[in-house]
Amino acid sequence: MFAVNVGAPYFIIQLALPPMDDVGRIINIGSGAARTAVPGEPVYSMMNRARQRISAGR
Repeated sequence: MFAVNVGAPYFIIQLALPPMDDVGRIINIGSGAARTAVPGEPVYSMMNRARQRISAGR
C-alpha cells in the first residue's frame, strides 16, 4: 500500500521534472491528516505526511 500511495507519486514526479526545464509547477493536494494523526488510521496519516514531504521541494 505504501509503495503505491507514496512511491508512485514520487516516481511520476521524477519523470515529469526533466521536460519541464524549471518552468512550471507540480501541485500535489493532500489533507489535514498529513499534519495531525487521524484516530484509528495511522497508516493513512503516515502516507499523507510522506506525500507532503515529497512535495515540499529542496
